[in-house]
Amino acid sequence: MVEDVAIVGRKTFFIAPDGVLIPDSCLERLMSHGYEAYGLSDISASMLKKKVEDVIRLFPGCILFFNIDSTLAGIDWKSYIKDLCARHRSSEKIGIVLKALPSAADSYQIESYYQNDARINAGILALKGNASEDFERILETLAGAGGRGRRKIVRADGNAGCSVVFPHATAQLKDISRAYFCCVFEEALEARVYDRFNRVDVHFNGLHFTSDAVLVMKHSRGGMNCGIFMFVKEDGSPELEPAVKGQLNKKIYDMISAERKEALESAFTS
Repeated sequence: MVEDVAIVGRKTFFIAPDGVLIPDSCLERLMSHGYEAYGLSDISASMLKKKVEDVIRLFPGCILFFNIDSTLAGIDWKSYIKDLCARHRSSEKIGIVLKALPSAADSYQIESYYQNDARINAGILALKGNASEDFERILETLAGAGGRGRRKIVRADGNAGCSVVFPHATAQLKDISRAYFCCVFEEALEARVYDRFNRVDVHFNGLHFTSDAVLVMKHSRGGMNCGIFMFVKEDGSPELEPAVKGQLNKKIYDMISAERKEALESAFTS
């Protein structure tokens, strides 16, 4: 399980998304399930093709879902997506998003074209506007497309000012997820695997919280004494308290989203 935390998973991009059907809060919730997903909105037809190619270049193996309900002058979704699939189907996953149609015949016609003619390989997200049902449908579709890769949990790196204060030592926080954190000690870590530490203070990019933690792995390499810890609640169950977990997930989502958006904006303006 610990190994999976360190493995980078796929990144999913919703192109020209409907902000009502897939709001930012939905993308944040997806990250709490291990899916790193982003929306590319306010895209003009003249820039869409370049931006999509930039995404594919920057994030190989990504998943792209196109909102075919959006209207962009100069873009015919059928021919564009068919061409994109022909060129990138072997390396990227491509799917479509639309608002569910009331007519079964219309739904069949759309599904038949995109699955059989365009040959999309990430699935069809037909959303109904019911937030709870739609979220489960998105989770199921992303799971089928391999949206997490081998990764189970999204993590973020700590900067030089991030730290973890233990009862008898202070360590630099290396990275963190909503389930685990890794830190570096100046001295060798005098603890055994599965030792529990009560009321550890975590300082992570402006967020401060206290939690119990259990050591699950330690190693010394290149002069660094590293320990990987699992958050546990007071009753010993392996997770953070719900309120703290929500705050940490939002912080991780905001940080990683900002990093990805910065990389994309740099590519878009070059």
